[in-house]
Amino acid sequence: MSETKYCIPCIKGSRLSCTLVGALSVLLNLRDTVVLLHGTPGCAHYGMKFCQQMLMRKQELLPDFGLPNIRFTSTGMTENELIFGGEEKLSRKISETLEQFPGRPLLVIPSCTVEVIGDDVSGVCDAMAEETRRQVIYFNMGGFLKGDHYEGINTAYLDVIDRFLAPSSAVDSGLVNLVAEPGIMPIADFDYWEIRRLLQKIGLRINTRFIVDLPFEDLPKVTRAGLNLPAARNQSLAVCSHLHERFGMPYISQGFPSGFKDTREWLDAILTSLGMKVDLNGIMEKEKRFFVEEVERLGNPFKGLRVIVNAAPVHLGWLMEFLDLVQADLVEVNLLNTRYFEADFLDDPGTFSCPVNKGLGPEEMLARNCDQKADLYLQSFFHQAPLPHLQPGLLVKEVPLHPPVGPRGMLDLFADWSRWMRFTGVEGWRHESLERLA
Repeated sequence: MSETKYCIPCIKGSRLSCTLVGALSVLLNLRDTVVLLHGTPGCAHYGMKFCQQMLMRKQELLPDFGLPNIRFTSTGMTENELIFGGEEKLSRKISETLEQFPGRPLLVIPSCTVEVIGDDVSGVCDAMAEETRRQVIYFNMGGFLKGDHYEGINTAYLDVIDRFLAPSSAVDSGLVNLVAEPGIMPIADFDYWEIRRLLQKIGLRINTRFIVDLPFEDLPKVTRAGLNLPAARNQSLAVCSHLHERFGMPYISQGFPSGFKDTREWLDAILTSLGMKVDLNGIMEKEKRFFVEEVERLGNPFKGLRVIVNAAPVHLGWLMEFLDLVQADLVEVNLLNTRYFEADFLDDPGTFSCPVNKGLGPEEMLARNCDQKADLYLQSFFHQAPLPHLQPGLLVKEVPLHPPVGPRGMLDLFADWSRWMRFTGVEGWRHESLERLA
């Protein structure tokens, strides 16, 4: 069996795609630019899929049921260019693209095949920029040769910072930046609305979503914010740290909060960093009271259910809070022995008020689940073998890999799961007998 797949560089223990995928997920969010991939049609497939995802996220209508004028293109290198080099084809493609998109900067990304055959992509970009008097900007990625998905994200952000940002002479402490949001995910905009709502409660405004939906000409505005807020601690701190090193911009270490405890700590970290004083107790009491009242108003199918959580060793504090607030009975938590990520990539799962079994394999977990006979099993995305053939009446629901953001995110999750529990015939979830929930 080929060992090729094990040659992929490991970033914090992960082997997740390549730098190209990470870079595209960032740069395609930068508005008023065009992205040119110098590589094969197979690599270009990623770019087109991301464009499709972003169109769906924005719910844009496709004219005449066809693709609109997408800001992504590729050289689509053939076998001939892979043998004899693709610099000439790249020059022609740059010229065509600049003509097709007048006035827009062109961002050029090479794939790993280009790095292997040795095309001088940087030199071609510089020559074409001088010839056309247009911005033709080279991003040094190189696919699998330069790292994985997260390395591509960080490299793209750091390149944008170094190339296009400058210190601001008018920093406003009332403005904050949201840094490194997962811009191709539909959930990103829902998270943004909740974060904006929470910031408004403490008198702050969002300056930019760096880089989601940010016009290219607005990049200089980034450095006028008084504070940077990373979207995810594990994946965004490198970007915040680089902004701090280059421009002295402060940032907090917490990512977007999940649950009430996280939200309070997140707001407190922001206020402390900016030297502000706000009645957080009053804010959080109102948030929790609203959640409880809405749960009762909508009807609470979780009350009294015996629940088992089967999860990867990620932060689960928000889920424990959720189950407590909806008055479910948490029987136990089973943490998987997962090889997908090493420990330094994962969060502390937190503390639990029930028995916790750590480092289990799927077979051990299945045996424990059969013994406990719970009403509802909340199962981690990382579980590769769903839990089949348990007792009648089994309900299995997937724990979201991307935790709900803020109190309203928790309420949205409650509404979603409540609908599912009343109509469990939704494709993908097992349902055998639910007399007690009827």
